[in-house]
Amino acid sequence: MTVYIVAPSGLQESDRWFYGGFINFSLKWDGDTACSEYVVPYAGFNGNYRRLKIFTPNDSSGLPALANSSQGILSDPSQLVISGNATALLLYSIEVPTRILSATMVSSTGKVVGYLGYGYVEYDIRNLPLGETPVSGAIIANSVFSDKEETTEVDVPPGRYHARLMALYPFGNPKNPEDYQTWDSPEFTIA
Repeated sequence: MTVYIVAPSGLQESDRWFYGGFINFSLKWDGDTACSEYVVPYAGFNGNYRRLKIFTPNDSSGLPALANSSQGILSDPSQLVISGNATALLLYSIEVPTRILSATMVSSTGKVVGYLGYGYVEYDIRNLPLGETPVSGAIIANSVFSDKEETTEVDVPPGRYHARLMALYPFGNPKNPEDYQTWDSPEFTIA
């Protein structure tokens, strides 16, 4: 027996529908006097689940974005200067769970300097409230962490940098850069 399951008609791919149900059947094996009952669940997704955007679309939320320490989104992030104890935030919101989410600081030459504070999350399934808003964030300071566990802090030399936010697509390979949705912030200054 072959069973084909198709998405219900009328669904738009942009609506990202999940659908499912059960197939019930009775089977009588050779030599049996009674039928056996079977229930097989199925689930499907209308579209390409592997390429769903992880981050909330910028046009509806303004995120990802650089913000001041009070969560006010910066209108001109290129004017951001981090010095002394000053910090800023990289705010983001996710719409689809991701197995790996990382926020790093990248030099103007493209070299990853390290992880931002709270810049590595595994199995991020939802946005955590940061203050009164349902967003997540990482801390931008004049130091970063050389490891994702945030055990070794490293000072960042003065210069121009940007933040990079990466989220692994569903079923993606963590070792393949093409399997991540990536967002780079405008450059800012570490003084």
